Amino acid sequence: MASDYYEVLDDLNYPPGSKRVAYSRKRRFSQGIALPARWYLGRPLSTDPDESFYGEEFTMGIRQTVRGALTVEIDYDGVPLDFTFAALDAPVVNATIAEIFRGVAPNEVQMIPTAVEDKSEPYFILNAVRLIDCIDHERSVIQYWPEDDMERPEKAGKPEMVIELRLNQEAIPPGVQVFRVQDWPQLIVSEAIKNELVRCGTRGVKFQCVTP
Repeated sequence: MASDYYEVLDDLNYPPGSKRVAYSRKRRFSQGIALPARWYLGRPLSTDPDESFYGEEFTMGIRQTVRGALTVEIDYDGVPLDFTFAALDAPVVNATIAEIFRGVAPNEVQMIPTAVEDKSEPYFILNAVRLIDCIDHERSVIQYWPEDDMERPEKAGKPEMVIELRLNQEAIPPGVQVFRVQDWPQLIVSEAIKNELVRCGTRGVKFQCVTP
């Protein structure tokens, strides 16, 4: 029997029951907003002046070339997380989480060394380098772009919003441990990786089963 796969989601309620008024370190406004006491990370910056990243480059399911050293900004300071979705959902993980992925799926992830502003601990951008066409359109709840969308022809007929994601397990090659979903690039992990992340008490993410 094939094992299940899990969508990795941002745990926005961590730490539980802990709220505080936060002030942005980067944005030009002074009013505070109520946020959980965790940190919030911004975009990665490169030391190479000819290289620019926004974060979404690391959600596309393809290997990226990075020439400079990267640093991720802290937008709102707070409790550091083991696994953080930074700007535009770029996954930033600490060394413990990086080793789990390297151990289980060494050929399916690109771990890009990334400093986190003002922190001495090593972190990495976790770039899943496999993209699989496996959305179960019949069992998922999806809002689609119009088939005749002339303004965004590249999106015509593709998912605009996925309310409930379900995957066709038969379309996932045997043995795959981590990947992105074509047309809706969520980060998906195997049950083996999910269990390892739960076992070590990973802070910052939760899991939603997306197979049968």
